[in-house]
Amino acid sequence: MENLTPFYDGNAGSGFFSLSQHESPFSDKELHRLLEKFSSCLDIQQLIQQYFSELHARVPVNHLSIDTPVGQYHVGTADANRTEKSMTTELGEDNHVQVRHYYCNTLSIKAQQIIREFNRLVRIPLKNAIAFAQLQQSALKDPLTGLGNRNMYDETLSKQMRQAQRTNESLTLLVLDLDNFKPVNDFYGHIEGDKVLIAFAQTLSSSLRLSDYAFRFGGDEFCCLLQGSEDDTNQTVIRRLMNNIENNPILNQYHVTCSIGSALLGKNDTPETFFMRADTALYQAKKQGKDCVVNA
Repeated sequence: MENLTPFYDGNAGSGFFSLSQHESPFSDKELHRLLEKFSSCLDIQQLIQQYFSELHARVPVNHLSIDTPVGQYHVGTADANRTEKSMTTELGEDNHVQVRHYYCNTLSIKAQQIIREFNRLVRIPLKNAIAFAQLQQSALKDPLTGLGNRNMYDETLSKQMRQAQRTNESLTLLVLDLDNFKPVNDFYGHIEGDKVLIAFAQTLSSSLRLSDYAFRFGGDEFCCLLQGSEDDTNQTVIRRLMNNIENNPILNQYHVTCSIGSALLGKNDTPETFFMRADTALYQAKKQGKDCVVNA
């Protein structure tokens, strides 16, 4: 554990120093309680909150910023009225975790020892929580395209519908189906077909806003959720997508286009009726000659 620090103070001299061997600042009973508390939590956000709450009760740290392989997390509140210093801890190469502690007054040696001990206690629980989060993320992603899968679609749709109906914001569902995709598999094989699906997924993702969601619903059918979008915004997103599809070299090579059914969330919609209306609009787009959009 000795190589898990140095700490780094971004406002003090060269900033790097190592702590020598020391006795634990906690009793055996307290160590056991903290370790048991941290080890019993697999939710990474909850674990980081527990870490901060216990640390903040002992050390004058205002807030934390923690970088992990599954995202960046923030806890605590910055002191806007005072100049803050920061200290960074690397929690081991195998974890790929960096914790930045923010504080106003220079930390005492005792405070540094407490932080060091907390990092030792949380290292393995955090590693387990990261692994659990990675497992959850992989279970919700389509392995070929990297988009959300059907399970993630169901979960996100329910969540976004509740939010939209509670806040009276708009929510638009797009159901998309590739045109002329079957001949790619039939005549060129599934490897080329996979290349087309990947190219379409990348084109779809790059055409959306950061607030939107994209999913591979199954086969060559995809779905998108556009949050808080008025009709003009939706049409801009769709035109951008259609233009990007037209200019994608892989899709263009195989003459693959896209038909889209669009539906705006209604007051009495359920996830089933919402999807059914967009899917029916998609069917109409196919009947109209493909490579077009129909609004429900």
